[in-house]
Formats: sequence, structure tokens, C-alpha cells
Amino acid sequence: MATEPMPQGQLPELPRLDETYYAGKAEAAGFAFASLTHRQQKTWRRQVATLEAYAITGEFTSATAIAGCNRTNVNYWVANNTMGFCDRLAEAHDRFADRLEAIAHHRVELQKPNDNPVLLIALLNANRPEKYRPTSQPIDDTVKAVLTTLQEVGSAALAARTPPAALQSGGSRGEQGEGTEVG
Repeated sequence: MATEPMPQGQLPELPRLDETYYAGKAEAAGFAFASLTHRQQKTWRRQVATLEAYAITGEFTSATAIAGCNRTNVNYWVANNTMGFCDRLAEAHDRFADRLEAIAHHRVELQKPNDNPVLLIALLNANRPEKYRPTSQPIDDTVKAVLTTLQEVGSAALAARTPPAALQSGGSRGEQGEGTEVG
């Protein structure tokens, strides 16, 4: 799937979304589109359009502009899981990540030795971290317990050490202690 980059400032267009498409999406989600109220149908259409655009753009500023709604709508749909929006959002995000992977594979085929893939790597890390983000192992509780024990043992050993003879008598460098009187 080769994808041409969008000219700067231009939003991609969605394929024509008609009533049959909306009804099919509703059926796939487990309910009949025709049984929804007029307001629910309007919300459904906006959600579907937003999710279709999000699957292409991967971000909501453009997706909501393409769909004809705004980010506040998306925030509400997510917070209330309106019509199962959260699961459908996860599916749209997977479609976007799949699209990124397709672009990555295509770019690798076209890659020249001096091309810089950093932006693509960053997008893959962000959208498929389980697959592309370098793993680092967090310190587990066992390691933390061992380090704490070592610190405690080290502190106790330092506290139990016998100080040098000059310090035992209460003196310190430059001071006269017991038995060192000047006559």
C-alpha cells in the first residue's frame, strides 16, 4: 500500500460514507442503525467519519476537521464510551499503526544508505511500542531489596568500625589528646 504524502496544509479526503456504510458499521458493532434515534444516528455518523479519518491521519485535530466535528466531541465519546466508541477507537488506531508499518516496509524497499529514518522510527515507536520500542527492564522488587540490604549492611559496618587511636581519646588532628602533653 503505497501512500503519497499530503501537501502541507491539505487534509486527506474520506471515501464517500453513505447510509449503507454506516448501517454496516453499526451491525458490526452489534446494533441496528435504523433503530437509533435521529440524534444517535447523527452521532454515529460523526463517530464513524472521525474514526475513518483517524485511521488515516493518526491524530484528532485533522480527523475531527475532516469529519466535521471537534475534539470536544471525541473527548466526550471517550469519557462516556458513547456507542462503544473506545473499542472502535482502538481498532482505528490499529488500522493507523498497520498503515505506518506498510509505509515503513515500502520505505525500507526504497531506502538509500544516506536516508534518515528517524521520524518513521519515532512514529513506529509511539504507535506500536510493543513491537518497535527498545525494551529496558525496570528494576524489580528483588533487586531493590538486595540494594537496600547492601546499603544497610554497609552503613552498619561503617558505624561499627573502631575509630583510629587519636580519635578514641577525643582528639583530632591538630589537637592534643591524652598522653600527648607538651612539657
